[in-house]
Amino acid sequence: MEINKTRLDNGGVSLAIKGKLTAVEEGLFQETINEVIAETGNLTIDLESVHYISSSGLRTLVSAKKQIDAKGGVLTIINVCKDVRDVFEITGLSDLFGLQ
Repeated sequence: MEINKTRLDNGGVSLAIKGKLTAVEEGLFQETINEVIAETGNLTIDLESVHYISSSGLRTLVSAKKQIDAKGGVLTIINVCKDVRDVFEITGLSDLFGLQ
């Protein structure tokens, strides 16, 4: 998994993820998210290059949403491919994250 971090004009941070989000990658993903949450309350996660997400990846996103919501920030997930979107829909998380 690769993570490309970009600072946004609004003071937030965008993380572009490439690869799979599984238990193997969860530690690095969670560590990166925690660093961003410490810096800012606004996080955009671009999943365009993610074609598989496990329950561990979903758990990390749910945890990040709770932390960001507690800070009064916004977590936005963008560019979700069909296979990953299906996982969000099956688990009922598409509404939580506002996926269209």
